Amino acid sequence: MLVAGPPFGVEDRLKVLIDQLAAVVAVWERALAGLETAVARRDAALSQAEVRLRSALHGMTLRRWRSLVSGKAAVRSSADGRALALARRLAPAVEAALGDLEGLRAARARDLWPAQEVLAVAAAGLLRYGPAAEAASGRPVAELRRMARSPNRPGPSVDG
Repeated sequence: MLVAGPPFGVEDRLKVLIDQLAAVVAVWERALAGLETAVARRDAALSQAEVRLRSALHGMTLRRWRSLVSGKAAVRSSADGRALALARRLAPAVEAALGDLEGLRAARARDLWPAQEVLAVAAAGLLRYGPAAEAASGRPVAELRRMARSPNRPGPSVDG
């Protein structure tokens, strides 16, 4: 036996659809904010590591330091000799700072992956609404499609 319920007209269906779209947009906005926060943390940490590297180099460029330490730079003056001695003296600190920077880059890439994956799922859910997704998010559909692509999972950690 069919039980007749209240009429469910076009306006009611439209309201339900808009409510569902609003919920999906809210999830997408939270995912986007989470990724932006993770990127900001990564950038701050990398910036600090780069400052430590510049400090370890004592004003010398990394390219110049590598050239001097590798023995490829010609020592033609007393200033070059002093620079070579300084580069050799700084080698342990610079190598440690470089190692920290590279390790941090790899770790932060691994840390970003979950936020990127959440954003990809949220963007894919938003794209199901077609052109309404662009209007609701304020982003072009092409950008939403890029966000919806699942990121590559980073490789295993070097340090374990």
